[in-house]
Amino acid sequence: MSPSHDQGGAGLHGDVLEWLGTQIVTHMLAPGHKLNPDELGVERQVSRAVLREVFRVLQAKGLITARPRQGTLVAPPEYWDYMDPDIIRWRLRSSDREDQVEELFALRLAVEPVACRLMAEATDATAADRLDGLISDMQTAFERRDLHAFATADVGFHTHILESCKNNMFRSLVSPVASAVSTRETLQFPLEEVVLRGLDLHRRLVTEIRANGPAIEAISQALILDARQEIETAIK
Repeated sequence: MSPSHDQGGAGLHGDVLEWLGTQIVTHMLAPGHKLNPDELGVERQVSRAVLREVFRVLQAKGLITARPRQGTLVAPPEYWDYMDPDIIRWRLRSSDREDQVEELFALRLAVEPVACRLMAEATDATAADRLDGLISDMQTAFERRDLHAFATADVGFHTHILESCKNNMFRSLVSPVASAVSTRETLQFPLEEVVLRGLDLHRRLVTEIRANGPAIEAISQALILDARQEIETAIK
């Protein structure tokens, strides 16, 4: 990647953050590696002020640590904030991709079926109507073979459940769940019967949520397991 010459500050910060974060998460820079601001400034053609801001953000993500008399070091992976959307995105581009996908779907399996039940218990018809609209968007996108629009509506469906379940802690998981669902956009459209089965499961889930029915958790789990199998098959 060539150094950025954007003079806007924010652009420089974003470019260097993306570059250095990727270097760490994809294991190009090993734990304990010392980051030299002067060398990085020359290499990336940025000021110390830009690097200070980048270091601040990376430290908040747990990717680097500052130690007295040692300087700024790359942190071991056990200190990383694995819920951070940038770290998730960078790991999906790394040799850890399969592990990241598996971890995202384990999170979904642990959270989404419960969130669906909580949404049903909240008895919010308007929220359920929104789910119906997002299914219609998925159907239209599939008919047009618009993978981006399909993935966007799919993300909207699953994050709307978390936002409507009246649980603030679950709502805080919207970003990693969105990352898990959006991995579909890295694929080609699957076979038609796979998509139609998925749309049918989405519709059945909304029906169960409206009725606070007994099959909510089972249908939610089936949706997630189908998606996991599709993604894992594609990346292996």
